[in-house]
Amino acid sequence: WGLVPPGMLGLAALVFAGAVLRRGVAVPASTYRPVPIPARAFRHPVRVRRIVIGLFLLALAVGGWTAQRLWREATRPLAPEEVITGYYTDLDFRRFAEAHARLDPETRPAFEDQLFAWRWRGGLIASYGKLTDIAIAPLDSAEGIADWEVTLDWLTALDIRQEVLTIRTVLRDGHWHVAPIGLRPVQSPARIDRQAEIGWSTPGRRQPRPEADMQRDRLDRPEIAVGDARLVRRDCRLALVGSVTNLDMDPAALTLIGDLRDAGGLSLLRQGAGFVGGQRLLPGETAGFRIGFESVLSLEDAVPGQDYDPTQFLPPVLAAPPEGATLEARALVATDGHYRGISLNGIRVAEVDGALRLTALAVNTGTETASVSRITALLYDAGGRPVWAEAGFVEANIYPGQSEPVTLILPLADDIEIVAEIGSDAMTFNAATPDVAPGYLPPPLVGAIPLGGLGGHTALRLTVSSMIHDPEF
Repeated sequence: WGLVPPGMLGLAALVFAGAVLRRGVAVPASTYRPVPIPARAFRHPVRVRRIVIGLFLLALAVGGWTAQRLWREATRPLAPEEVITGYYTDLDFRRFAEAHARLDPETRPAFEDQLFAWRWRGGLIASYGKLTDIAIAPLDSAEGIADWEVTLDWLTALDIRQEVLTIRTVLRDGHWHVAPIGLRPVQSPARIDRQAEIGWSTPGRRQPRPEADMQRDRLDRPEIAVGDARLVRRDCRLALVGSVTNLDMDPAALTLIGDLRDAGGLSLLRQGAGFVGGQRLLPGETAGFRIGFESVLSLEDAVPGQDYDPTQFLPPVLAAPPEGATLEARALVATDGHYRGISLNGIRVAEVDGALRLTALAVNTGTETASVSRITALLYDAGGRPVWAEAGFVEANIYPGQSEPVTLILPLADDIEIVAEIGSDAMTFNAATPDVAPGYLPPPLVGAIPLGGLGGHTALRLTVSSMIHDPEF
C-alpha cells in the first residue's frame, strides 16, 4: 500500500498532460448542437411565491414547536418511579457514577465509599444476577418525601429470584432523588473472633511403581460410597436420587454421573449432577444428590426473541422406556471450598399449599465472609431410604456474626413415584465396583432431623456449603 497511491497519482498526471497537449483540446466538436430549453414562466407567480413562503413559515413553526417539546422533555424533572427505575438500571449495567448521581445529594456518601459498599455486597444476586423487571407500588407520601415498595426480578443461572425492598425518595430543588440504602451490615459485637481449623496437604498417596496403570491410579482418589439410590419420577421428570458419603480421611470433590437404562441394559441418556449434589465433602460427611434427566434446547427449535428461562424443562427423547439406571461416582482430593462456618437456626417445616415449606436463619459463626451459601435437603421415606433431594441458596453474602433468612420448598411424598431401586451392582466408585461392607456405612438417619410423617416423610438431612468472598479492590 505504500507504493500504490503515488503510482496512481503519477498515472493520473500523465493522462492529464496527454489530454492538454492533444490537438484540438478544449475545442467543441463540429457535431455539437446545444439543445434549446424553452423558457416557461409560472402562470401565477405571485400565488406560487406565497405558497412557498407559507410552507417555509409552517416548517419553521413546526420545527420550533418540536424543538420546544424536546427541550421540555429533556429538562423535565423525572418522576420518583422513573428515578428508582433509572437507579437500578444503572446499577444493573454497572454505571456506578450515574447511579451515585441519583442518590440524595445531602445524605449520600462520597462516591468511593458508595462504590465500596456496592462491591462489598456480593452474593448470588449482586454478583451473578441480571435485572429483568421492576415493579413499583406507592406506600406513603408526605411533603417532599415518598416511600415505595420496589419488586426486583433477577435472572440467575439457577432460577429467577425476586427481591422486595422499601425505597424512599426525597425532593431536592425540584428533582427527586433516592435516599441512600444501607448496604454494609453492622459488624459482630465481638472484638476478636477465634476459630480452630484443619488444613490439608495433597502430596498424593500413590507409590511410584513400574506396573502402575489407570486401575492403580484410583489409589490417589478418596474413598467414597453411596448408601442408597433410587430412580424416581416427579411431575413427569425422571431423576436419580441418593446419598453419598466420604469415607476417606481427606476432603473430596465429587463427580456424579447417571445413566438411564432400558430393559436390555442399554444406555438411553447420560447426565451429571447439577447444583443439587455434594460436590465438596469433608471426611465422614454425608450429603444428598439428585441427577435430573432432561433434553437440551437446540438452536433450530429456539424461538427468536424468546426470553431465557433457567427453569424451563425439556423432556428427553428416549429410544425406549427407561427401566432403571446406573450411577458412576468419582472423587478427587480437594482442599478448597470446605467452609463450614454457616449454621441453620430456627428451622421450621410446615405443609403449605400442597408442599413442604422449610424456613431457617443462616448464621455465620466463623471468621470468613460466606458467599453463595447452598443448603441441600435430602428427604427420607418410612424405610429410611432417600426419595428426593433439593437445594436452595442464600441470596446475599453472610458476614461473620451476621445472618440471612433461607426458604426451601420441598415436595410431598405423594408427588414422588419410585421407578426403580438402584443396587450396588449398578454403581461404580472411582472406576471400580463397590467393595464397602454393608455395616461400614453410617446408619442413614444418623444426623437427620425427624419429621414424624410430615408430608409423608420420616426425616430430613440438611447440608450447608459455602464459598468464601474476598473482594480485591
